[in-house]
Amino acid sequence: MKPSISFRRNPANRPLFLYVQPLLLCVLLATTALGQRSELNNFADLRRNEVNSHAVRHFLAHFYPTTPVKWFQDEHHYVAIFKEGDSTDRVYYKNNGNFEGCFKYYGAADLDQQLKSTVMRKFPGCEIMTITELTDLEKKELYIKIKDGAYIRTLTCSSEGIEITENIKDGGS
Repeated sequence: MKPSISFRRNPANRPLFLYVQPLLLCVLLATTALGQRSELNNFADLRRNEVNSHAVRHFLAHFYPTTPVKWFQDEHHYVAIFKEGDSTDRVYYKNNGNFEGCFKYYGAADLDQQLKSTVMRKFPGCEIMTITELTDLEKKELYIKIKDGAYIRTLTCSSEGIEITENIKDGGS
């Protein structure tokens, strides 16, 4: 009979459970650490003092979020992201702090009733899927994604009227 110290000298003789536990522990720690990193997808959470001061001042003067604001930075922009009710808002500033625009994403329930009835009259039986609102604080444009029979269409709504800008055959139909 070999002495028990032989397990230390020849690791090939170790029982399998002695390999699996450290491996599982390493995998668990790695996935936990990756889940806590916000710089995945090339974005890193910024504190307000890390954002251009002109951008922060403009944001506080023109937007009144009731939920926490997360700031990110990409190559060309500072981006403030927050939620208002059921909508998600993204406000873009150039790296020098100049305001670029605001995108607001929401569902059909939050669409203006007059515009909703106009869309339903023009496209009877359609289903309104999502709305994207783009504004520069002076004018705004709406992009409404609808499912109309076998097609998914994007409607552009502005002061000039409603126009179909995208018409895609629905692959799921």
